[in-house]
Amino acid sequence: MREIKFRVWLPSEKRMERDMFYINQWDGRCHYTQPHHYEHEDRVVIYDCGEEEPILMQYIEQKDRNGKEIYVGDILENSGWIGQVVYNPPAYKFDDGESFFGIYFRDFKIIGNIYENPELLK
Repeated sequence: MREIKFRVWLPSEKRMERDMFYINQWDGRCHYTQPHHYEHEDRVVIYDCGEEEPILMQYIEQKDRNGKEIYVGDILENSGWIGQVVYNPPAYKFDDGESFFGIYFRDFKIIGNIYENPELLK
């Protein structure tokens, strides 16, 4: 069965939330929830996303050579070849600024992402 997971970039806070699992805009503002495990009880805590809309990045169901989960927006490296993971229907692809193609990512290493480390693509 396909594993559907997301992480979210919160632009107004300039931070990544990795265990976010739901976003809702019931009052015109964005909110997300996260599981929290307290001593003897599990709770779900609701957070406000801030002024800007969050940017969702989907897990692509592949892992890098170190076993880390790869998400859209991750920056990958292999033998000096650097680029980002993008979704171009119907597939996830590697974009190094010059070429754009589908690839198996298991030989690559995650070195950052386009929001926290944009300088890696320059």
